[in-house]
Amino acid sequence: MATETTDIVFTAEQPASSLMASELIGETVLSTTGEKLGDINDLVLSSTGRIEHVVIGVGGVLGISEKEIAIPFDMLVRRTGTDDAATLEANLTEGQLRDAPEFTTTGGYRSGAIGKFQARAEQFGDQAKEVFSDVSERTKAGYEQAKSSLTSDRSPRD
Repeated sequence: MATETTDIVFTAEQPASSLMASELIGETVLSTTGEKLGDINDLVLSSTGRIEHVVIGVGGVLGISEKEIAIPFDMLVRRTGTDDAATLEANLTEGQLRDAPEFTTTGGYRSGAIGKFQARAEQFGDQAKEVFSDVSERTKAGYEQAKSSLTSDRSPRD
């Protein structure tokens, strides 16, 4: 039910035929034979807000060595079992997943939380390189100063 207030339309409740993004992200995608293909990590929206692709993490364990692929949203079929539990299916094989190109965002990162983590890790890595370089230079300077001091202390005295 939508309520209109000064040219803004607010929706008071989710339409019965719709899905929330949170209902899709994290859901397992099965093959048509019931084998687990992977989990939905993210959604790719068009400029008009329509879901164009789903990003599925395949392979790996707990996101480690996981490959992300994107398939058209309309490849997913939502099935409801006798217990009213819904499953998502895609007519794909493990071989097709293995051969599929890895999905990256326009920023060159993986999508979802893993992509954000990857971006932050690279940022911290760059900062760590700068700190290491600075510490290395100061250590070299300190070493040379100590070496010089020791050398001058060992010189023959009159």
